[in-house]
Amino acid sequence: MANKTIQANLYYPVFRSIEREIVELSRVIYFSDEQINVYSIKISELLSRCSMEIESLLKDLYRKEFDAEPESVGQAATALDMKWGISKKELKITTDSFYFTTLYSPYFAPLGYKNRSKDDYYAAYNAIKHDRAKNLHKANINSLVRALGSLYILNIYYSASVLVSEVFTAKTAGQAMGIFMGLGLNLKTDLDSCLLIEYHEFAYFSWLETNSPKLNSILKSLNEEDRRFITEKVIRDSSNVFGIMNSLFFRNNRKSSIGETLSKAREASRDFEDAPTIAINTGYERIYISLSEMKKNITEIKNPEKVLSWKMLSDNQRLKSWDL
Repeated sequence: MANKTIQANLYYPVFRSIEREIVELSRVIYFSDEQINVYSIKISELLSRCSMEIESLLKDLYRKEFDAEPESVGQAATALDMKWGISKKELKITTDSFYFTTLYSPYFAPLGYKNRSKDDYYAAYNAIKHDRAKNLHKANINSLVRALGSLYILNIYYSASVLVSEVFTAKTAGQAMGIFMGLGLNLKTDLDSCLLIEYHEFAYFSWLETNSPKLNSILKSLNEEDRRFITEKVIRDSSNVFGIMNSLFFRNNRKSSIGETLSKAREASRDFEDAPTIAINTGYERIYISLSEMKKNITEIKNPEKVLSWKMLSDNQRLKSWDL
């Protein structure tokens, strides 16, 4: 995100107010997979309020990021998506007030709809804005949930911080994702879908030289089934560094004792036991700089601004160059 001063978030209190009203509405209308096409005047009102906030946020984010005036809401949305990948960012519904089972499970990308599809809440909003009587049926539960999710995501980008929601939890790339991407696992698509990223600014660098060669060798020695298992475990449980390391050492040598495997896993994950830093995913391609890149001059690193650890170190002015 461009290094510009963000004013007080005038949008977040409005999001929280709308969210509370939607949760209250869910006590009157049963929010479930079977009810997604239920529509009402109240839903159309809430959808309109969400969408107006989204329009304003998209324009404001564009101004702050590109220091220019957008020609339209559509242009702002397209430019921000190209830079940050907002259409790929996913949320999980975690409120006890909604009863969806499969529709939004386990995660969904509210900004990732196809134009004019049933998930295009913005088209529904424009339809009811211009002809409510004819298009009221488009103001349904599905459109409302997706609009609220989009508003939450944009509020996080605007505030550049983690925000509380009663309804949603943002998909997060846990610490293990950065570690195993650095070890060569192809997790870019999964990183793209995460709105938040857990990482350690300096613990990783001290861990890297000691552990990277050994773990790289183990991963390369795994058969296809075991490698796929580790990849899927990282995707499912990326905050559990110790558990994933334990699985890795076990699959590398199934004859090892439980104690030996646990000991190796503990040693390999020790540097990540402290609470991680959390960053907003503004289109990062990787989380950490590789061991080989640590031995290069900064001018030799490809797209360093797309690597979270380099971006944060540079922003904090803690490390401007190295020559190892």
